[in-house]
Amino acid sequence: MKFHIPLFILLLALTFSACGGDSTPKNPQIEVQDPWVRAAAVMNMEMGDEMSSNATSHTGGTTSAAYLTLRNNGKEADWLINVHSDIAEFAELHASQTTEGVTSMEKVDRVEIPAQGTAALEPGGMHIMLIGLKQDLNPGATIRLTLEFEQSSPIEVEAEVRLP
Repeated sequence: MKFHIPLFILLLALTFSACGGDSTPKNPQIEVQDPWVRAAAVMNMEMGDEMSSNATSHTGGTTSAAYLTLRNNGKEADWLINVHSDIAEFAELHASQTTEGVTSMEKVDRVEIPAQGTAALEPGGMHIMLIGLKQDLNPGATIRLTLEFEQSSPIEVEAEVRLP
Protein backbone atom coordinates (compact mmCIF):
# COMPACT_ATOMS: atom_id res chain seq x y z
CA MET A 1 0.00 0.00 0.00
CA LYS A 2 2.90 2.37 0.72
CA PHE A 3 4.07 1.95 -2.88
CA HIS A 4 0.75 3.21 -4.30
CA ILE A 5 0.54 6.48 -2.34
CA PRO A 6 3.89 7.95 -3.59
CA LEU A 7 3.02 6.84 -7.13
CA PHE A 8 -0.38 8.52 -6.84
CA ILE A 9 1.23 11.76 -5.57
CA LEU A 10 3.79 11.69 -8.41
CA LEU A 11 1.06 11.20 -11.04
CA LEU A 12 -1.03 13.96 -9.49
CA ALA A 13 1.94 16.37 -9.51
CA LEU A 14 2.72 15.56 -13.16
CA THR A 15 -0.91 16.11 -14.13
CA PHE A 16 -1.05 19.56 -12.49
CA SER A 17 2.29 20.64 -13.95
CA ALA A 18 1.11 19.63 -17.45
CA CYS A 19 -2.09 21.64 -17.01
CA GLY A 20 -0.13 24.77 -16.10
CA GLY A 21 1.50 24.69 -19.52
CA ASP A 22 2.36 27.74 -21.55
CA SER A 23 0.95 30.98 -20.17
CA THR A 24 1.34 32.76 -23.55
CA PRO A 25 -2.07 34.02 -24.75
CA LYS A 26 -3.36 32.28 -27.88
CA ASN A 27 -4.93 35.35 -29.49
CA PRO A 28 -2.72 38.22 -30.70
CA GLN A 29 -1.73 40.60 -27.91
CA ILE A 30 -0.37 43.70 -29.65
CA GLU A 31 1.90 46.15 -27.86
CA VAL A 32 3.14 49.42 -29.42
CA GLN A 33 6.71 50.53 -28.74
CA ASP A 34 8.45 53.87 -29.41
CA PRO A 35 5.91 55.61 -31.67
CA TRP A 36 7.22 58.80 -33.29
CA VAL A 37 6.48 61.09 -36.23
CA ARG A 38 8.88 63.02 -38.47
CA ALA A 39 8.68 66.81 -37.98
CA ALA A 40 7.19 68.71 -40.95
CA ALA A 41 5.86 72.15 -41.81
CA VAL A 42 2.63 72.63 -43.71
CA MET A 43 3.23 74.64 -46.86
CA ASN A 44 0.48 77.05 -47.84
CA MET A 45 0.31 77.99 -51.49
CA GLU A 46 -1.61 80.78 -53.10
CA MET A 47 -3.81 79.32 -55.79
CA GLY A 48 -5.52 81.69 -58.16
CA ASP A 49 -8.40 80.94 -60.48
CA GLU A 50 -8.00 82.34 -63.98
CA MET A 51 -11.68 83.22 -63.97
CA SER A 52 -11.45 85.14 -60.70
CA SER A 53 -9.15 87.66 -59.11
CA ASN A 54 -9.60 85.95 -55.74
CA ALA A 55 -6.70 83.79 -54.57
CA THR A 56 -7.23 81.04 -52.03
CA SER A 57 -4.78 79.43 -49.66
CA HIS A 58 -4.63 75.66 -49.33
CA THR A 59 -2.34 72.92 -48.09
CA GLY A 60 0.34 72.12 -50.60
CA GLY A 61 0.26 68.36 -50.16
CA THR A 62 2.72 68.24 -47.28
CA THR A 63 3.43 64.78 -45.91
CA SER A 64 5.18 63.18 -42.99
CA ALA A 65 5.79 59.65 -41.79
CA ALA A 66 5.15 57.79 -38.54
CA TYR A 67 7.29 55.00 -37.17
CA LEU A 68 6.87 52.46 -34.38
CA THR A 69 7.44 48.85 -33.44
CA LEU A 70 4.55 46.42 -32.99
CA ARG A 71 5.12 43.45 -30.68
CA ASN A 72 2.75 40.48 -30.72
CA ASN A 73 2.85 38.54 -27.44
CA GLY A 74 0.21 36.03 -28.57
CA LYS A 75 0.41 32.68 -30.37
CA GLU A 76 -1.39 33.89 -33.51
CA ALA A 77 -0.24 36.41 -36.12
CA ASP A 78 -2.14 39.65 -36.67
CA TRP A 79 -1.96 42.40 -39.32
CA LEU A 80 -1.97 46.18 -39.11
CA ILE A 81 -4.53 47.09 -41.77
CA ASN A 82 -5.28 50.80 -41.32
CA VAL A 83 -4.20 53.98 -39.51
CA HIS A 84 -6.10 57.20 -38.79
CA SER A 85 -4.95 60.56 -37.49
CA ASP A 86 -6.75 63.89 -37.09
CA ILE A 87 -3.67 65.80 -38.25
CA ALA A 88 -3.73 64.44 -41.82
CA GLU A 89 -6.26 64.10 -44.62
CA PHE A 90 -5.45 60.38 -44.65
CA ALA A 91 -2.81 57.84 -43.69
CA GLU A 92 -1.43 54.91 -45.68
CA LEU A 93 0.84 51.98 -44.97
CA HIS A 94 3.92 52.16 -47.19
CA ALA A 95 7.07 50.16 -47.89
CA SER A 96 10.30 51.74 -49.16
CA GLN A 97 12.53 49.79 -51.47
CA THR A 98 15.73 50.55 -53.33
CA THR A 99 16.28 49.08 -56.80
CA GLU A 100 19.39 49.89 -58.80
CA GLY A 101 20.15 52.85 -56.55
CA VAL A 102 16.65 54.35 -56.81
CA THR A 103 14.46 54.40 -53.72
CA SER A 104 10.71 54.31 -54.15
CA MET A 105 7.65 53.86 -51.96
CA GLU A 106 4.75 51.56 -52.54
CA LYS A 107 1.42 51.45 -50.73
CA VAL A 108 0.78 48.13 -48.96
CA ASP A 109 -2.53 46.72 -47.74
CA ARG A 110 -1.27 45.39 -44.43
CA VAL A 111 1.74 44.75 -42.24
CA GLU A 112 2.14 41.33 -40.60
CA ILE A 113 2.95 41.10 -36.90
CA PRO A 114 4.04 37.48 -36.43
CA ALA A 115 3.10 35.45 -33.38
CA GLN A 116 5.67 36.01 -30.62
CA GLY A 117 7.41 38.49 -32.94
CA THR A 118 7.70 42.11 -33.98
CA ALA A 119 7.09 44.31 -37.00
CA ALA A 120 9.30 47.40 -37.20
CA LEU A 121 7.97 50.44 -39.06
CA GLU A 122 11.12 52.51 -39.50
CA PRO A 123 12.81 55.01 -41.82
CA GLY A 124 13.84 53.32 -45.07
CA GLY A 125 11.41 50.43 -44.61
CA MET A 126 7.77 49.92 -43.72
CA HIS A 127 6.15 53.11 -42.38
CA ILE A 128 2.93 55.08 -42.05
CA MET A 129 2.57 57.99 -44.51
CA LEU A 130 0.56 60.95 -43.21
CA ILE A 131 -0.72 62.71 -46.30
CA GLY A 132 -2.23 66.20 -46.51
CA LEU A 133 -1.09 67.52 -43.13
CA LYS A 134 -3.53 69.92 -41.50
CA GLN A 135 -0.99 71.50 -39.15
CA ASP A 136 2.74 71.87 -38.59
CA LEU A 137 4.42 68.99 -36.80
CA ASN A 138 6.89 70.67 -34.45
CA PRO A 139 9.53 68.72 -32.50
CA GLY A 140 8.38 67.90 -28.98
CA ALA A 141 4.67 67.94 -29.83
CA THR A 142 2.59 64.76 -29.78
CA ILE A 143 -0.05 63.52 -32.18
CA ARG A 144 -2.61 60.76 -31.85
CA LEU A 145 -2.66 57.74 -34.16
CA THR A 146 -5.37 55.09 -34.20
CA LEU A 147 -4.07 51.72 -35.36
CA GLU A 148 -6.54 49.16 -36.74
CA PHE A 149 -5.77 45.46 -36.89
CA GLU A 150 -7.29 42.48 -38.66
CA GLN A 151 -7.95 40.61 -35.39
CA SER A 152 -7.12 42.83 -32.42
CA SER A 153 -9.08 45.83 -31.22
CA PRO A 154 -7.93 49.28 -32.38
CA ILE A 155 -5.13 50.88 -30.36
CA GLU A 156 -4.75 54.63 -29.87
CA VAL A 157 -1.21 55.87 -29.34
CA GLU A 158 0.44 59.22 -28.69
CA ALA A 159 3.43 59.67 -31.00
CA GLU A 160 6.14 62.25 -30.29
CA VAL A 161 7.16 64.55 -33.14
CA ARG A 162 10.93 64.32 -33.70
CA LEU A 163 13.55 65.61 -36.10
CA PRO A 164 14.88 62.84 -38.35
